[in-house]
Amino acid sequence: MKVQYLETLFTDAKRKFARPNLTNDGYTSRRGSPSNLMIKLGSRWHRIYTLCFSNNGSSFVRVNGEMKFLTAAQCDEAQRLAERLNK
Repeated sequence: MKVQYLETLFTDAKRKFARPNLTNDGYTSRRGSPSNLMIKLGSRWHRIYTLCFSNNGSSFVRVNGEMKFLTAAQCDEAQRLAERLNK
């Protein structure tokens, strides 16, 4: 499996409480663990999810059914935008 990183720029982010149906492990049945952060890509909002392996986690969004991983700088920027915009 080839890792694909998110190359699209986002200019907006918000916090929205995630209320998915979680398994006993804390994951949804189709995706990783949901965060409260969402980013806007184009005209659509995408929730940031995290896949955890041992003591390491990787954040990603689903775009057109594909997992696009975020860099640490992109995750930090989403948090800053959400805090600054008070969303």
